[in-house]
Amino acid sequence: MPIRWEALPKTGIDKNPTPIDAAIRRGPVMAALGLILVLTPVVLILAWIYIGRPISQSLFGFDVLQWVVSHQYSFSILMMLLVLFIIVHLCAACILAERKISAYIQDRRGPDRVGWRGLLQPIADGLKFLLKEDITPANVDKPVYILAPCISFVVALVGFAVLPWAGDIVWPWTAEDGSPVVVSTQVAPLSIGVLYLLAVGSLSPYGVVLGGWASNNKYSFYGGMRATAQMLSYEVPLGLGVLVLLLLSGSLRLEVIQEMQTASGIWNIFLHPIAFFIVLVAAFAETNRAPFDLAECEQELVGGFHTEYSSMKFALFF
Repeated sequence: MPIRWEALPKTGIDKNPTPIDAAIRRGPVMAALGLILVLTPVVLILAWIYIGRPISQSLFGFDVLQWVVSHQYSFSILMMLLVLFIIVHLCAACILAERKISAYIQDRRGPDRVGWRGLLQPIADGLKFLLKEDITPANVDKPVYILAPCISFVVALVGFAVLPWAGDIVWPWTAEDGSPVVVSTQVAPLSIGVLYLLAVGSLSPYGVVLGGWASNNKYSFYGGMRATAQMLSYEVPLGLGVLVLLLLSGSLRLEVIQEMQTASGIWNIFLHPIAFFIVLVAAFAETNRAPFDLAECEQELVGGFHTEYSSMKFALFF
């Protein structure tokens, strides 16, 4: 007989919510916060176009925005901020999608309290992490305990700097010498882009093992050692899968690999499906995602290497 969710009793948390829970669950409040987060970049861009540009032209005698986007250094800073904004929102959307799909597979409702069908749940989770008390256990190695989640967070972001997002952009205006103005959407066009990505990815075990060791908790330590062993063991197949592209393109530059793929008109995942499958499986193992979540299995290790973390420190690991 299927379960009727409407007939289930409300929990104690629903009957007696805290002020923070009550504020988070208010639909209008969360809707307003969601609109602010989504519309803020649009409002800033429109404000600059219709207000900032005329003021800058009258004060400096030239268009500041055009000058900023015409120079590679300043344009790279704008691209870095834009990429960071997009990545943060995509991560929130992917987490919500994962929770929804998991709930569907397990025949439960999943997040549906905040916003329409739970679409604003990521905002509520972010507020929860920000407002939650930051508890530091008494016997931890405090400097390493604080440094570990920062290492994991930074390592997860710096790899995006070398990715070629949209090739080169040719602006409709020209430089002072009459040459076309061309800027690259790649924040850091390194000649060893693929090697840089592999090197940055190999740094991720440091944050995990340091967090597990500094927590002074046996469950955290076991989880950190499991995660480190798993990450190191899957570095070899990950490198072998990437090696296929290096042999075909003959270069370590990511933009060269992108141009080769654009010229062929076919994604490399269809040209080399076996290598793609190896890299995909290794990527799941490197990030400790199911079914490779041995470092975070609740049945054995409570919460894994981040058992003793709370508030934003846990969010940096998450």
